[in-house]
Amino acid sequence: AARSEPRAAALEAARSAAPDGAAITMGRADDLWHVRVEAPTPGPRGIALTLTAEAVAPAEDTAAGVGP
Repeated sequence: AARSEPRAAALEAARSAAPDGAAITMGRADDLWHVRVEAPTPGPRGIALTLTAEAVAPAEDTAAGVGP
């Protein structure tokens, strides 16, 4: 996403790395892209847990010397 690739390609890359059943959200806030993955997993003694990870990267189209 940060390299200005098509949104569908970025989501597909995240899906290929995420476990089955994971929820993936992606969005841009100002000059930063955020990708969040949430995946359910069984926890200790049958307690269900949701694991969450988020990555944040600056958008390359806003880097100095790039773009119009």
